[in-house]
Amino acid sequence: MSGMNRQTGKLLSGWDHVVQSVRVIFTTPFFERVMRGYVGSHVIRLLGENVSAQTLLRIRWGIALAIDLFEPRLTPYRIDITEFDRTGASTWVIEVIYRPNALSGDMTPSGIRTLAFDPDELKQAIVAAYPEAA
Repeated sequence: MSGMNRQTGKLLSGWDHVVQSVRVIFTTPFFERVMRGYVGSHVIRLLGENVSAQTLLRIRWGIALAIDLFEPRLTPYRIDITEFDRTGASTWVIEVIYRPNALSGDMTPSGIRTLAFDPDELKQAIVAAYPEAA
């Protein structure tokens, strides 16, 4: 599947399109999109909560659920927190099984891939969604 790069407007396809799609899903709160209110995740809302073992488990669950529900080309494989500090900053490893042709019905996996996001970009998305968090 092909799409448009949100920053440049150029054609985007393959793995790059998947990464952009997942980034949009993670940074979109539910019911924010006018015609597709059901698309999004709880991840962005959970990032603003007090840190506890339960909150971290809910973030992991939110990541897996968002990928499973809204990105058919991916299947969650491993979601782990790798770094965590007392300010609440964290780093996550998100490994997924990539099925590049899943949208056309071919569920053949092409291997396990790792999703990586720029923390500053996600922080900007959080501030845009929740200005009071700034």
